[in-house]
Amino acid sequence: MRARTRARKLMRSAERGAMRIGELADRTAVSIRSLRYYEEQGLLPPERNDGGRRTYTQYAVE
Repeated sequence: MRARTRARKLMRSAERGAMRIGELADRTAVSIRSLRYYEEQGLLPPERNDGGRRTYTQYAVE
C-alpha cells in the first residue's frame, strides 16, 4: 500500500476515535496474531462495529 494512502486511512480512523486491528498493529509494532491472542485471553477487549470488525481506541495503544 502506498504510504500516502496508508497515512490518510490512519488519519481518518484517528478522527473517528477508533482504529482497526491492522492499524493498531502498525502503531504498536505488535503482530495482528498477537493482538488476537491478547483478545482471546481477555487482555485487550475490542469493540465491534456494525459489520462485526474489531475496533480499538487510543487506550489500546497506551
